[in-house]
This record gives sequence, C-alpha cells and structure tokens, in this order.
Amino acid sequence: MPKKPKKRSYYINKLDKLCREICLDAADNKCELCGKSDGVLHWHHYRGRRPHLLRWNFDNCIICCYQCHCGGFHSDDAEKQREYRKKFIALRGEAIIENLAVIKNQYTGKSYSISDLKELIEVFKKLKKTT
Repeated sequence: MPKKPKKRSYYINKLDKLCREICLDAADNKCELCGKSDGVLHWHHYRGRRPHLLRWNFDNCIICCYQCHCGGFHSDDAEKQREYRKKFIALRGEAIIENLAVIKNQYTGKSYSISDLKELIEVFKKLKKTT
C-alpha cells in the first residue's frame, strides 16, 4: 500500500521547528531582551507569522522568555507593548524594520507550494549545520 502524501501543514510545522532552532542557537538559548535562559523560550514574530514570507525571515524573529513575550509584546497594557516593540527595533535596527514592512506590503496572497516548502527545509537544514 503506497504511503499517504504529507499535507502542507507537515512541512510548515517542520520549517517552524527548524527556524525556531536556528534562532535559539543564534541567541545562545537566551532571551534576547533580558538574557534569561531558564524556562521556556518563545519564538516571537515582530510582524506576525503571516504571510509566510515573514514567518521564516530571521529579521522578523526574536527569542524571548515568557515574561518578555507575554508580559511585554502581548501585554494588555498598550504602553508596555510599545516599549517592547521599541526594544525589538533597537535590537534589529530601523532599516530592517522598514524592510519587513515593505515585504509585508508586497505580499500578494500566494502560498508556498509543497515543493517550495521542501526546498526551504533543505536550505534551513544546511543553515542549521553551519550554526
């Protein structure tokens, strides 16, 4: 009996895992904002995870602890959210943030095909080996 083909979501999840691991390695498994290394570290996206053009863009990602992620970026306090967004901008730089906005605005709604996702997985695997 032939194997059932894998769904797009399988490859998206695999890419998420690889990208998160690469970001964790680059951050030395520490919160990039406060330096904490204990507890669960979160993979936060400045411009969101959609479109996928930004989801796996390392400039759009930051590793942060629970407190910085949920108590900062996703706080109910709008002033606290602005404070953490400013910290992200200071870390990445204004030019990168502007470039993320351009990328997001250029999004046409096209989704990656399964073969595109497979290619990205191979690129990320090679990248992971070099980190």
